[in-house]
Amino acid sequence: MDKQTYRAWWSLHLRAAKKEPLTVEEQQIYLEGKRLLRDEERLEASLDQLRQTREEIKALAAERERLQERRMQLQVKVTALESALSEPTKQALGVGK
Repeated sequence: MDKQTYRAWWSLHLRAAKKEPLTVEEQQIYLEGKRLLRDEERLEASLDQLRQTREEIKALAAERERLQERRMQLQVKVTALESALSEPTKQALGVGK
């Protein structure tokens, strides 16, 4: 709702709050303005939630990358350690199958 429309609506809102009578046309304008403002609030809340969700996704993606890198480092270490094992130990552990 633009500023000019809001000002007009606000004057109707004040009158309605004071229980002053509104014409049928004023009542329609007033109710439509309330609906618009309520819809704008919902949209803003939805946008905030969307922003927050996007930030969560970004953080989780960064964590996933970090964990994948750590997994690769550990896999290299395991491979090196396993290659140093004797054949009977490898067989006992089930390594190389």
